[in-house]
Amino acid sequence: MLCVLLLSSDPVLADDALVERGRLLFIQETFEGNGRTCATCHRPDNNYTIDPLYISGLAPADPLFVAETNANLAGLERPQLLRQLGLIAVHADGYGKPAVFRAVPSLSGLRHSIRPSADLGRSVALGASADGVSPLGSLRDFIVGAVVDHLPRTEARVLDIDYRIPTVDELSAIEAFLFSLGPPVEFDIARMTFTSPEVENGRLLFLSERSGPCADCHANAGSLDSSGVNGLFDIGIQHRVASPAHLIDPSMPGDAGFGSDTISVIVGGRVGFGDGRFSPPSLVEAADTTPLFHDHSALTLEAAIHFYVSPHFVNSPEGSARTARDMDAAEIRAIASFLRTINTLENIRSARVFLAKVRSADIGSGFELAHLAAADTEDAFRALYAASGIYPSSIRLLLAALTLQKQSIAAFSVEARNALVDLAEEKLDQAGSLIVR
Repeated sequence: MLCVLLLSSDPVLADDALVERGRLLFIQETFEGNGRTCATCHRPDNNYTIDPLYISGLAPADPLFVAETNANLAGLERPQLLRQLGLIAVHADGYGKPAVFRAVPSLSGLRHSIRPSADLGRSVALGASADGVSPLGSLRDFIVGAVVDHLPRTEARVLDIDYRIPTVDELSAIEAFLFSLGPPVEFDIARMTFTSPEVENGRLLFLSERSGPCADCHANAGSLDSSGVNGLFDIGIQHRVASPAHLIDPSMPGDAGFGSDTISVIVGGRVGFGDGRFSPPSLVEAADTTPLFHDHSALTLEAAIHFYVSPHFVNSPEGSARTARDMDAAEIRAIASFLRTINTLENIRSARVFLAKVRSADIGSGFELAHLAAADTEDAFRALYAASGIYPSSIRLLLAALTLQKQSIAAFSVEARNALVDLAEEKLDQAGSLIVR
């Protein structure tokens, strides 16, 4: 493997042309590899990730399944873990050690999530354990490492035979696109007030000692901790004997998180490399991106929140340093409703961004943007509908907005399409205004 250090620029907004070039490279460019692109695992119409339900709808010839269709790549993935849990093989510990199997993180809001702690020893925090697929640590270097790890023609990974390195210009464009994703600013949860008593209670619990507080590691429901960095925590996830992944594939190697030099024996006799710590993801789109945790072991928001009152967390290094949680089912449900609600607000914002771009596009180029707007609106509807039936008026408005957007996709003229887009935006605005004061 060739390791290349290409210094990453600060996460600043780039011009639209560079972002669009990066988007096309992200979706289309194979880097002369096995047919996969960045978007093979980070699907734009699925919150820039994959999950078992989404995977089940893909065609057998989809590049995601190249390990099943190409004999030269038979060991690139473990198909059962990929199809049943959405886990992909990641050489986070280097190519001289076994791959670990992890969920694909959503890329939405990436620019808000990659600030490392001072002792990390790299310029950005990336991947489930903050150390990514290479030891060097810039975002551009991480992109190069992802090409080498996931896109090669053979598992030998020979440069200029199995893949090509992205050029500096390509890396600049992809980086600009990645920094354009997600909300321009983070939520300010402490200053928000929700009209639903259950959601407001969930917000207060999220900030309170009764929940840990959740906000210590997920400030403003993001991926940064209360000190403003993407921290590293051992919460005991990897120490469970009977995780879903290990039940599916008992031979799966252990995953000990950050670092690759330390050998630690994981429960069940599995050997992994690292110090047991993982980095927290953003929770803003957690409702859209279940299953949760780096091993997709929590099928729902409630299951993920409940983990923090379980013995696995309480007895972990992180849990043992905190006051024991004793949240009941109603409190767990309230926090889940709060997270589903802020997820809905982000979906509404994102859908409106896409709709604004649709309005200025021709029929052909607006087609994909309209589909992405509709996907966000459908996510908003599903997230709010799952939140115990709260905000019924907003749910009806979101459904109306989704219907209008689907009609706009089928429109035969720009004028008719834009009129429907205007109505859809109005419904989205009304839905959001009923949620938060």
